[in-house]
Amino acid sequence: LQLRGKQLELEVTDDGVGFDPAQDFDEHFGLEGISKRAQIFGGQCQITSAPGEGARVRVEIPLASEVLANVRWP
Repeated sequence: LQLRGKQLELEVTDDGVGFDPAQDFDEHFGLEGISKRAQIFGGQCQITSAPGEGARVRVEIPLASEVLANVRWP
């Protein structure tokens, strides 16, 4: 999780069984929910995976100036 400029970036990776991201998300409700939530906040979600190769989910969400004014990062 990083604050980069005016954007919040989150990346999660694993080395699990992976999947084909070209398939419909019908069996991946969590991934569909992440993608839709990113869109609701004006951001985007990139999902990269392949069978036997694990997965990577990257979410980028732009932050409004008033939100940034209240963010305190260590």
